[in-house]
Amino acid sequence: MLKKTHIATGCAVTLAVFQPHNYSDMLLSLLTGMIGSEIADIDSATSKSHKDADIICTTAITSILAILFVDAKLNTGIVKQIINNSSYFQMLVGCFLFLGICMYGKEKPHRTFMHSLVGLVTLTGSMWIAFSSLAKYFCVGYVSHIALDTLNKKNLQLFYPIKRGFCLNVCKSNGKTNAIIGYVSTIILVLEIMSFLTKNPYMGFRL
Repeated sequence: MLKKTHIATGCAVTLAVFQPHNYSDMLLSLLTGMIGSEIADIDSATSKSHKDADIICTTAITSILAILFVDAKLNTGIVKQIINNSSYFQMLVGCFLFLGICMYGKEKPHRTFMHSLVGLVTLTGSMWIAFSSLAKYFCVGYVSHIALDTLNKKNLQLFYPIKRGFCLNVCKSNGKTNAIIGYVSTIILVLEIMSFLTKNPYMGFRL
């Protein structure tokens, strides 16, 4: 599936699963789920994948900056919530593990390690070590990515390092089915955000 489809679906599924009840959880689930929904595509089988990796890294950095900006302007307590749930040593170890796993996965062929259960478990585990409160959002976003890619006609090594591939052979990654899933996910995501804003009206924040 295409990047925008993965992001829309990952965010929509994450919000649907956790149904956040405050602005802090809403932003954390949305942004972390988005990172989880795209991180699997950093593997570099082609030069295009390298471009995708740069885009994904930029998205991750932008998300972090967005969290810091929103927390500073709206006083949501997001940064405090993250830090309170992890020691600095844990965050350091978890971040190093996360980056190391990403560096390993980035050099593997597309749809292998980064699209496997091993990749899912190790990256979610390192996220849990670094930021325990964010791991669940990341995991759901990641799972949504793998689930969508199983629909493609190209195999992915779900049970890496076993070389036997797996796919449901339903559609092409850039075909009509991808477009339909992307549109539906975007509509659901918009409705979820609107529902949240309706239940959690303006709280006196100022940009």
